[in-house]
Amino acid sequence: MYNRRVDGELPQMGPVTRVRTEFRLKIGIANGALLIAAGLIAAVLISGCTTTGQRVPLDDLEAVHGLDSARLLTYYHLALAAWREQDEYRDTGWELRYFGAEETNTLGVAYEHGARVVVAFRGSQLQRSDIERRLNFRFFPARLPFDHTPERVRVHSGFLEKYLSVRDDLHALVRSSNRPEITVVGHSGGGALASLAYFDLKRRFPDRRVRAITYGMPRVFNRTGAEIINRERSRFLRVVNGDDIVPRVPFRAFGFRHVGTELELSPGRWYRPFSQYDHHPGYRTELEARAGTTEPWHLGHPDP
Repeated sequence: MYNRRVDGELPQMGPVTRVRTEFRLKIGIANGALLIAAGLIAAVLISGCTTTGQRVPLDDLEAVHGLDSARLLTYYHLALAAWREQDEYRDTGWELRYFGAEETNTLGVAYEHGARVVVAFRGSQLQRSDIERRLNFRFFPARLPFDHTPERVRVHSGFLEKYLSVRDDLHALVRSSNRPEITVVGHSGGGALASLAYFDLKRRFPDRRVRAITYGMPRVFNRTGAEIINRERSRFLRVVNGDDIVPRVPFRAFGFRHVGTELELSPGRWYRPFSQYDHHPGYRTELEARAGTTEPWHLGHPDP
C-alpha cells in the first residue's frame, strides 16, 4: 500500500506494492518481446508463403506450354505411378520401368512413347519413413556436384542426397532410350527430385530436349540456381493449388527460391494459412474437374 504524503511529496510505495509493480513491469516487457518475436515470425512466414515467380493463366496454358488440363492430369497420374512398383498402372497398358535406392527411400519410374521418355519421381513418404523425414528436413544448402555448374549454385541438401542415389540409374535409362525428348515430373518431394533431374539432364544430355512439370513442389534452389533455370521458363511448369503448404517451404528467408512458370489451379483463401487437402488429393480433384474426366488423357500415352 502507499504511504501517506509528507510535505506535498508524491506517495511512496511500500515493499509489497513495489514487488508487485516490478513483477507487472517484467510481465509487460516479456509480453512486448513476445509480440515483437511474433511479428518477426509472421514477417518470415508471409515472405515464405509467396510461391510465385511468373504465372501463366490456365487459359494460356496450351499456347505457352502446349498442354491442357487433360494432359496435366495424365502427367499427374504418371507421378502417382511412381508411388510403388507395380506391373501395370490401373489397366492403362503403360509399360513402366522402375529404378530406385532403398538407402534414401527414393523411387522413380520411366515411360516411353513416341518421341518422349517421361520420368516420374515418387513424392515424400514422411509418415512411413524415418529416412524421408531426416532428408526432407535437412534443408541446409549444398553445392551441386554436376559438370558445368556455376560455383554459387546451392540446393536443398536432403533432396540432393536422394537424387544422387538414383542419378546413375537415371542416366543409364536415358542413354538406353533413343527418344529425343525427356519430360521429368513429380508431386511434392517428387517434384523436388524432378527439378534436380531437369537441371542435371539438360547439361548431361545437351542433344535432348528436356522439360519439367511438377505439382506442389517445395523450394529447392537458391537464387543463382533459380535464375539459371528461369532463363527458359517455358520448359519448366510448376503447378500449385490453393493453400498447399509444401510450395511455401523452405522459407525464402533461408535463401531458397522457386523456379519455372507457376500455374495456379485454384486460389488460396485469406482465412486459411495452409491446407493438407489442397496438397493431396486437391491436385487430382482440381485437374479432374477441369479435364472433365477421372482417367488419364487418351489412356495409353500422355502425348497428342
